[in-house]
Amino acid sequence: MADQVYVMNDEIIIFQLQKCFDLKTNREVANFLGLSESMVSKILKGKKSLSFHYRLKILNKFGFMRDLTEEIRPDRLGKKLTGLSIASAQKQAEKVLHNESCLTNFHIIQEEFLNDSEIKTLTNRGTMSSNQYCSHLIKAFERLFQFKNNESLAEALGVDSSTISNIKNGRHGIGEGSCLKILYRIEGDFDLNFVERVTSSTELLAELIDAYHD
Repeated sequence: MADQVYVMNDEIIIFQLQKCFDLKTNREVANFLGLSESMVSKILKGKKSLSFHYRLKILNKFGFMRDLTEEIRPDRLGKKLTGLSIASAQKQAEKVLHNESCLTNFHIIQEEFLNDSEIKTLTNRGTMSSNQYCSHLIKAFERLFQFKNNESLAEALGVDSSTISNIKNGRHGIGEGSCLKILYRIEGDFDLNFVERVTSSTELLAELIDAYHD
């Protein structure tokens, strides 16, 4: 799923939140979601829509899942990929070694993983820009999950191959929709289909809020 472009009329979601949580003013809605009052006003006037980020927040507010908005930040994903690379090193060692030298060889394999240029950068971001970091993140993800080319990686992340090229070249960051897919590949402990369906549909999200209120 590419990052969604939502139709207007998201004011129905604001109305449902006001009803469910007894939010009487735009300021209360803004504080509840972490938005500015002006943005709430624009949504109510049909001039703006709720982004993917805030739709995820709403799911968390209702207890449907943990707060994924923090976990899909590129720096958090980078740490998770680093941990995954260490686990991959251990699996490789266990697969091919069954003697006393296993531990020594595991450390050798682990060191090779952590000295990989992409993995190393994920553990030591320094002053690099967000786009530069995303470039290393996408390359590390591609390597660890063994995608053969930009096309297969693009399909997995719900974008086109030119977007992948732009991310790798540091021209674009990684959208939150794609970050969610990366998180699911790493952990797989939430219902990705449910999240994507509800966050991509104003009607479904409003119905979910309404059903919760009832």
